[in-house]
Amino acid sequence: MLRFVGIYGINALSFLTNVGAIFVYSALAGPSGYGTYGIYVALMSVFLILEMSLLKTALAITERARAQHDEVESRALARSFLKLALIPILAGSIALIAVGNIIFPPDVLVRMGGTQIALIVVVEHVLAYPANSLSYHLARERRFNAVYGLRLLGTILRHCLAWTVLLITGSIEMAIVAIVLRGLIFGVFSYAWLRLRLPRSDGPAERPPVGAFAMLASFMATALALLAIQEIPSIYIARTFDREVLGSYRFLYDLTAAIWFVATIYPTVLFTYLLPKRGQMDRAETRRRVEPLSNALLVFHLTYYLVVCVVLAGMSSLGVGLFSAQMPFAFAVTAAVSLLGYSRFQIEAIQALGQGRLALIAVASSCIVVAAFFWLFPGSGDTRFIGWGWLLGQFMLTALLSLVLANATQDIPKAFRNIAIAVVGFSIMTVAHDTLPLSSVIWLGIVLAVASGLVGLALLLRLYMTFRNLGAETER
Repeated sequence: MLRFVGIYGINALSFLTNVGAIFVYSALAGPSGYGTYGIYVALMSVFLILEMSLLKTALAITERARAQHDEVESRALARSFLKLALIPILAGSIALIAVGNIIFPPDVLVRMGGTQIALIVVVEHVLAYPANSLSYHLARERRFNAVYGLRLLGTILRHCLAWTVLLITGSIEMAIVAIVLRGLIFGVFSYAWLRLRLPRSDGPAERPPVGAFAMLASFMATALALLAIQEIPSIYIARTFDREVLGSYRFLYDLTAAIWFVATIYPTVLFTYLLPKRGQMDRAETRRRVEPLSNALLVFHLTYYLVVCVVLAGMSSLGVGLFSAQMPFAFAVTAAVSLLGYSRFQIEAIQALGQGRLALIAVASSCIVVAAFFWLFPGSGDTRFIGWGWLLGQFMLTALLSLVLANATQDIPKAFRNIAIAVVGFSIMTVAHDTLPLSSVIWLGIVLAVASGLVGLALLLRLYMTFRNLGAETER
């Protein structure tokens, strides 16, 4: 259990660093500059997702290969895969650079558009590519504290470089360019570590199976579709309004999405924990592992949503806050962000259980629905419309993933229960704001948050037992 306390301690520091960064960039660069930085964050997310997909695929390759190979050969297969994967990554990066300005057109005041920012992000992450192999070996050795410590250092280094340049030059464009140095430093360090620590003569006679690249493609496509769902509102706002409106929206989004630090253990610790040993899945054992985590995380994200809504409503009653006049929009964004946090757990669990293609279908379907909603009603230009349109996609995504996960664990009735909790629980505050006085909305939120929190405490003991077993098993 102490291991998870340490991991979440590191993640909490990363969380605080990123939250603090929101205020620093907003204060130093202004809404327009922060909108530009928001584009960097959105494009950087593509490569952060890629890193997670590479790590998960390498871990899955190793576990499945152990059925026929020893540990050394299994790791060598995974390393071979990581090297070969750079080829399609470079091809995809070129495509991203080519369409950058189409996705995020240059602003009148800030000439840096999506293409220039995408080029910077690509260079940064290609330079840091050896860090993927380093993270894999640390994760395989169950040194999860080291994995997350490395990422925390990367986050701090990225912000320090950008802040220093921003303070000196006052230019958000130059600050983003300076982040490339983070990739260079991490790449050199990781390459040196791998050369010094790993033997050079344990390469496999065969290349990794073709299925490994299909698995990576599935993981990556799912992650990109999920990212598309996340960023559709940003793209819509960027193309419909000005960069200042985008900056205000990103401010709320980034603050509420910071809770996703809970999900940072999913692609490593959780994914490793749920991977069927040597590729053989026991449904009863899978249900024992998944159910307490699913219940606790659903209630946790619901409680978080209710608490944030109470805070936003309280600020509105005092006449402060960016969205005092647009509270239904703020509530809907908070609900969608919270549901996305829960969906991340569902996706990781489904992929670990070998149902990655079904996860891809669920996420892609939801993405299409959200995109179609905004495409069919392009002239509304109303924040309430934006919030509800995005939340609609999250309801659909949660429902589909719940059914897929229930099919894997053979527990369909609980899937419908979770779907009902999601639809009712994550829409109640938005509906209440339209029907009740603000003071009543605040008290309703407080009562519901307390009730949800008590249910969460009741689930905590069972979750603790699950984590204790997780910790014991990840030692083996």
